[in-house]
Amino acid sequence: MTSIPSKIMTYAESRPEGTTLSAKELLHFGSRPAVDQALSRLTKNSDLLRIGCGLYVLPVHTRFGQAYPSVKKVLENIMNNTGEVLVPPGAVSANKLNLITQITMRLHYLTSGRSRTLKFGGRIV
Repeated sequence: MTSIPSKIMTYAESRPEGTTLSAKELLHFGSRPAVDQALSRLTKNSDLLRIGCGLYVLPVHTRFGQAYPSVKKVLENIMNNTGEVLVPPGAVSANKLNLITQITMRLHYLTSGRSRTLKFGGRIV
């Protein structure tokens, strides 16, 4: 019989890059306290990365070590899972169209859902 953390890691590795995991979707591996404990231990061992309250992602392995997945892929996954709409603010769109030269230092998006903060290492979205 395999342990809950190994089942969670197998499940996470079978998913595409940037797929978020939550305890609620992993309840078929065990009880809620057991899944929470497994996620906590996997995060402590750096097997999974915690990006927000109850949201975990599998790190990307590069030749320089572990890294967070692309912010764009994670946000697309959140949009697909929750049905929310996430769009960059007007200044970012205007900059991409070369209408202004203003560059935002902090990534933030407008959402149709609840407000939340995601942390990708030192980057806060």
